[in-house]
Amino acid sequence: MSSFLVKDGEQHPVQLPLSTVALLPATRERSGDSNNVQCCSIPPIHCLLFYFLHPFFLPFPSSSTSHGSTCHVIPPISAAPSDLPLPPTPAPQFLCSPPRRTRTGDGGACDIRASSTPSAHDPCTESRRRSSDRSRRQTLPAAARFLSDITDSGPEERSRPALCRPNFKVLTEKRLLEVNSARMADWSNLQTDIVGSIVRKLAIPDYIRFRAVCTSWNRVCVCRDVSNDPRVDPWLMLPTKTLEDAKFFSIPERKNETIRILSTATIFGSLWTPVGSSHGWLVFFNLNQGTIQLVNPISGGQFELPPLGREHFSKAVLLDMSESNFSVAIVYGNRKGYKVTRKGSRSWSFVDSKHILIDIFKHRRQLYTIDIYGTVEVWAEPPRSWPDADGPLVDPYMHPSLAQRKFNCLVETPAGDLMKVKRQSQNKFAVWILSRETSSFESTEDIGDFALFVSHHNSFCFPTKDHLNLKANCVYFIDNYKNLCAFNLEHGTKELIQGLETPALPRQDAFLWFIPSLK
Repeated sequence: MSSFLVKDGEQHPVQLPLSTVALLPATRERSGDSNNVQCCSIPPIHCLLFYFLHPFFLPFPSSSTSHGSTCHVIPPISAAPSDLPLPPTPAPQFLCSPPRRTRTGDGGACDIRASSTPSAHDPCTESRRRSSDRSRRQTLPAAARFLSDITDSGPEERSRPALCRPNFKVLTEKRLLEVNSARMADWSNLQTDIVGSIVRKLAIPDYIRFRAVCTSWNRVCVCRDVSNDPRVDPWLMLPTKTLEDAKFFSIPERKNETIRILSTATIFGSLWTPVGSSHGWLVFFNLNQGTIQLVNPISGGQFELPPLGREHFSKAVLLDMSESNFSVAIVYGNRKGYKVTRKGSRSWSFVDSKHILIDIFKHRRQLYTIDIYGTVEVWAEPPRSWPDADGPLVDPYMHPSLAQRKFNCLVETPAGDLMKVKRQSQNKFAVWILSRETSSFESTEDIGDFALFVSHHNSFCFPTKDHLNLKANCVYFIDNYKNLCAFNLEHGTKELIQGLETPALPRQDAFLWFIPSLK
């Protein structure tokens, strides 16, 4: 409970415990001044304690005050009697902070001074209140902090009547506008070069999601003035069940990507089987209907090829692909010759060969093939062939269907060199490069900063410089236990890369390598 100490006509607050307040009748001091009144609201025992301890708190004047000063102790207004005399002059009131005590130069007496101009609120106390509010807001949740910011107003606002204060809805909308303008960045207005640098580090699935965020980002991605192509990674197409969508395993990122290919999906599941891949396109074959098609799972492009009927073949090879033309060849694997078709053609053309072919490849506008004996032949004028220096893959009298158990393929490097890859055993590979000077295949154990990805349906050479998880000078393949492995050509060792999650006991030739493309 508060009382006021009056000295020289000035009131000063004194904090007293509420439990000790006992109003006593006023007494008058006989010092020649009728207004010299000392009123005490403190019980006698507390009065004695305060009398002995008053030098440590506020000056308590005696009956004979020095320097002609007059002091009054006025009880609270709510408890004051009606006959209590008032001070002679109006005194300034302190609403927040106590008055300052300063030392005077005469005898070290204490003097309580106050400003002659009354203030609405004390700056020091207001500063302490704001600091306390800030510390309290830090412990609140975000939602509670937001409501606190809306409803918390200044002292001027709190002093106004409730009906005159702004509407809560208006405050909410105003605060939301401030939050959106001050705390939320406008990511759609990023600079073009920054967006381009981000795009070039994204894989194709993330690139597609990136374009779908906003129109400004999509505009930068499709801009033809600047090359903002995403990062291209090698994928492994995994065998799936009938009712499942196509699944791909990204080698650098070590994660699966699921893509629903609409042209091969039906309500009964997919009846299409992947039989080849090249240039970012997949070749699907429907054995029940004898139809075949080209599909780009990324861009959604599709081309219907002439029907083949219900004949079995080993694989399909996309020889070349451009905006104006493409050509596709199929290799039987159990009989001589191959078939080829082009864009716009309504049938397949059959080309005979001397031996059973296991792979076909187009290099520098010329067609190369490998037969079951490992002989490489170029179909040009004049024709030329390169026998397998490492010995035939199969016995000449072996049944043709057993030739598929051996592996031999042709691959082109990014530098434009033709390579021949042979699987000598289950976990060992050998590589030859066609020399431009001698026009002969030379054995090598160093292919530089490249990696080979080989499978029954397709094979390719891929750079490893910008891909941290790819191993250079290695051959990636699927072993007999359906695991992804890498064979080091220099050291001749095999390393397990990833155990693949596939249906029970899939065929080894069911795996297919794929390089995604947006074109």
